[in-house]
Amino acid sequence: MTRIIAIDPAIRKTGFALLEGNARQQKALDYGVIEAEKKIPQEQALAIINAKIEDLISSWKPEAMAIENIIFVQSKQTAIFMGSARACALIAAGKFKIPVFQYAPNKVKKSVLGRGQGKSDKEKVAFMIRALLGINHQIPIDASDAFAVGICHLQNHSK
Repeated sequence: MTRIIAIDPAIRKTGFALLEGNARQQKALDYGVIEAEKKIPQEQALAIINAKIEDLISSWKPEAMAIENIIFVQSKQTAIFMGSARACALIAAGKFKIPVFQYAPNKVKKSVLGRGQGKSDKEKVAFMIRALLGINHQIPIDASDAFAVGICHLQNHSK
């Protein structure tokens, strides 16, 4: 069994999930959303993201990090903000010397929903995550996206 931390980065709502498992079976350990209020400056939001991810890594001691690559965005400013949030996670992984694996959004969705589902909406992904992990209650969309990244990693890098 492999333990990983999975990240769906965003400047104001970064989803995280901790999973244990392999290609055939996965178990949810912890999940949530790191939220930074819009009224605080970007640098403080980034510090919050980095500190929380470092705390999670320190507490759970994952063997690897799986993170979603930046998707196509309309604005350069949005891409910069997304890249900054990703950097917070990458810095935390570097500090704890855990390897990082990056996945394209379409690959993540296909790993959870199957062939031909690369452009499915977030609600379908969230429904399937709950079904796959046996979670009987709603979970935040950003956390379900992080679970999807983690499941993608376990399907592609475990026995």
